[in-house]
Parts: sequence; structure tokens; C-alpha cells
Amino acid sequence: MLIPTFFGVTILTFILVHSLPGDPVLAQLGDKAPSPEEYEAMKAALGLDQSY
Repeated sequence: MLIPTFFGVTILTFILVHSLPGDPVLAQLGDKAPSPEEYEAMKAALGLDQSY
């Protein structure tokens, strides 16, 4: 029973995280409007500039 529960929680968490609206970079930077350089730097820091 432990393995199906773990698998279910993992799938549910994945779906919830990927269904959230918005840009994770802008969420990290807060309310201020970032410059293009700040945006790209945060994107690289979060690893979002890498392909799967």
C-alpha cells in the first residue's frame, strides 16, 4: 500500500506544480519589473534555460 500511495502523491504533486499559472522567474523576483539581464540571470540560476 505504501508504493501506490507514494506514486499517487508524486503524480498529484507534479500535476499541481505544472498547472500553476505564471512564470517562476517573475514569482522569484517579486513585484518589481526586472530588466532583461536580471530576468535571464534568474532564469539561469533556476536552471530554466536548460532543456530536459
